[in-house]
Amino acid sequence: MSLGSLIASRNSCYEQARYWQGSANEYSRQINDLTAKLEHKRDQLEKAQNALTEVSALTGKDEALTEALTNLSNAVSAALNEPGASTTATQISQENAGHISDAVSACNDLIAKLNEEIAQLESQLAYAQDGLSYSNGRVSYYNSRASYYSNLIANYHED
Repeated sequence: MSLGSLIASRNSCYEQARYWQGSANEYSRQINDLTAKLEHKRDQLEKAQNALTEVSALTGKDEALTEALTNLSNAVSAALNEPGASTTATQISQENAGHISDAVSACNDLIAKLNEEIAQLESQLAYAQDGLSYSNGRVSYYNSRASYYSNLIANYHED
């Protein structure tokens, strides 16, 4: 190879190394961004799971409250000989019935949604990590080739 060809090959390797370094930098940026998003989603998931635990502990309490209100209203109705107390207590308990099970359902829906989002982010993160590894490998390869050509240039002797 002529000296000019060696220099051109070395410069081409440097250009390729710069290209792949830019790719590696972009993957690193994506990894940092995705890692932060994953941390945030996992924190949200933990909070949603804690809320589900707290709300689930209330399951059955709305039925107990309805029963207690009914018993109280029956006692008040009997003591006052006023049937309206029983009707009012029934209305109050019916208006509030089901909120706990609705809250449990909403928590479960949120947890499922967060798990899906986390799975997507983890997949994107794995892809970015693979891309970073490949890009870094290409940088190393082209830097090695450039070094090889630099060595040939340094030891070049025209015949």
